[in-house]
Amino acid sequence: MGSMAIASVLSKIEGSNGKCITFTVTGSGSYATGGDTLDLSSYFAVADNCVGSADGGNYDVMFDRASAGAPSTAKVLVYQASAADGGDEVANATDLSGQTFILTVFGR
Repeated sequence: MGSMAIASVLSKIEGSNGKCITFTVTGSGSYATGGDTLDLSSYFAVADNCVGSADGGNYDVMFDRASAGAPSTAKVLVYQASAADGGDEVANATDLSGQTFILTVFGR
């Protein structure tokens, strides 16, 4: 299973009921079919949703919310943005370590 790594925090908005944080994230060296994990537990008690894409527009992402929003086991699925059918999931074991993703995560 691959793991994405948070490289930096670009912006952070916190309110009484939640927060929104935008990160730069580095892809894993071996993408796992079904999504790479992204540990958000240093920033959120509950991760509700995520939007984003790859820097450069090569990939789209989809957030797979973990059970009860557990932030340490959230997954990010990566899709080819240029695929003819609108986006095929990246092949298993694809090296995405040179790819930067910009993700905005909403949670509590």
